[in-house]
Amino acid sequence: MGLLQSKPEKTAVVGVRVPLSLKQQLDELRNEAEQAGFDLSATLTEALQRAAKQIATELETSKPKSTARQATERADKASTNHVNGAATQN
Repeated sequence: MGLLQSKPEKTAVVGVRVPLSLKQQLDELRNEAEQAGFDLSATLTEALQRAAKQIATELETSKPKSTARQATERADKASTNHVNGAATQN
């Protein structure tokens, strides 16, 4: 591996409505994870990337072949993971 590292990808906030009980559970898990030295946001981001890739794949199989290429491109984008400035493939 070389010395140069890629710039970290910019981040954005995603708003998703969830049941109050799940929100409370995630808040508790975030506190516990931080106390244990873990990053819950990174874990949730990775889980969302996997879900996005799976959704794109399922959409690809349900669409006519003319739009299948676009879904493949979305799945490829969803499989790139940027952690601490390094791009990795899932």
